[in-house]
Amino acid sequence: MPRTDVDSTKERQPDSVSAKEIPVIRVELTWETPPPGSNHAMELRGALATQFPGNPLFHQHQDDKFIYRYPLIQYRWRAGKGVIVGFHQGAMELLTLPWFGLELRLGATAVRVRDADFSCKMERFAFNASLQRYRFCSPWLPLSQRNYEKYLDLSPEEQTVERNRLLVGNLLSAAKGLGVFLKERVQAQFDLQRTLWCRYKEQELLGFFGAFATNLILPEDLAIGAKVSHGYGWLVKEKQRGSVDPAP
Repeated sequence: MPRTDVDSTKERQPDSVSAKEIPVIRVELTWETPPPGSNHAMELRGALATQFPGNPLFHQHQDDKFIYRYPLIQYRWRAGKGVIVGFHQGAMELLTLPWFGLELRLGATAVRVRDADFSCKMERFAFNASLQRYRFCSPWLPLSQRNYEKYLDLSPEEQTVERNRLLVGNLLSAAKGLGVFLKERVQAQFDLQRTLWCRYKEQELLGFFGAFATNLILPEDLAIGAKVSHGYGWLVKEKQRGSVDPAP
């Protein structure tokens, strides 16, 4: 497999690396009256940020300043249900909240939580001896406004190399944000299926759908790239074919 690599100072076999386990908690919310529309991940984030303004884990802001770190609480939308995923401290925080009967506003619609399903697992973020395959079930946003123009100037072959490079960088950033430091060589190859424009606030961002192979085992429901707490860049293992609504 052609690969995009990150060099390390010492070579070892991938399966000799100890697995890093991460506590992950998912809360799946069912509504008394489901809101109209196919996706409310971004609105769910805003609703919980409003509900818990003093807790920066929910909104990445403190003292009116943005906190530049990998979000430890992220928001998804799946088959009409809101899904909140917490890693590390974010996972512990999700256990303390009064979910049942919680009233939220998703855009113009008021909703009330009828049921909250909890899933608690220790997930691995580690090298693996065999390649693993994952797909994006919501658009991956690897390009910033700064590097978007440079990307457009590349040939199709160069764009392929650049997407692989960005993919490796995003995986490394997510690992570091979760306290996992990958000292070996990360391999990743992205298979582009389609692109689409994603509107985020006043910006139009180029999103990618597709799948990739990597020599990493990734935590279930991991997201990479930009705007991950809003539901973008959401990954599932390729063999999983559950009902997932695309991000806006």
